[in-house]
Parts: sequence; structure tokens; C-alpha cells
Amino acid sequence: MLILLTSCAAPVPQAPVTSALQIAPDRLYFIDDAAPSLQVVRRAIDAAIRGDESKLPYVISFVQYIDGEGAENYGDLLNNLQRAVTPQRFQRVLTTLDPKIRQMATDCMDVAQHLRKSVKRAIRS
Repeated sequence: MLILLTSCAAPVPQAPVTSALQIAPDRLYFIDDAAPSLQVVRRAIDAAIRGDESKLPYVISFVQYIDGEGAENYGDLLNNLQRAVTPQRFQRVLTTLDPKIRQMATDCMDVAQHLRKSVKRAIRS
């Protein structure tokens, strides 16, 4: 008796990744191959916003993979994330990070905030 088993393999459909914070792929890029994918970043951000205490420091630590214009863009993202998770929670987590990461994150956020304010002032005048 001969039994033939055949099967068909198809990729498992995955739900599109949506993030509570909008992240434009052309505005968020990392300089290091060790950096996470955009999909990983989005999932981590969503988890952090939902209250996952392990994901907020994880997301903040991605700042180590940023430079140049990416620093301003990531600073914007961190400022938005701070508003989403509350400034108190964000600052509490920030104080637990390695001092170098903490300083990089703070600097990126400050630069992004300063540039936004400068643009708003220029538009008003």
C-alpha cells in the first residue's frame, strides 16, 4: 500500500504593524547593523505605552544607534513617547539607564524640542 502525503506551505499572514506613535520609515534609521528593525521598534513602543516596564528602557536605549539627522528625529520620537507614557514614568525609567545612554537620550530630546520651538518662532514672525 502506497500513501502519498502532499502539503502546501504558505506564509502565515501577519497583521500590519501599527504603532500608537507614528513612525515614518524615512525619518527613523539606525547607523549600526546591530540596531533593531523598524517593526521591532514599533512593537516595543506599543508595549511600552501599554505599560510593559521592560520595553520603555529598551526603546530609549535605541538612541545609541543614532547620529546626525536621525538624532533629531529620534529625539522627536522620545518626546512623543514621554507624553504618551507620562513624563513621570519616562523620567523614572530614564534615571535607571546607563549615564551615557541617559545623556544621549536627553540631548536628542533637547535638540528636537529646541528645533521645533525655533521653527514655530520663525513661522510666527
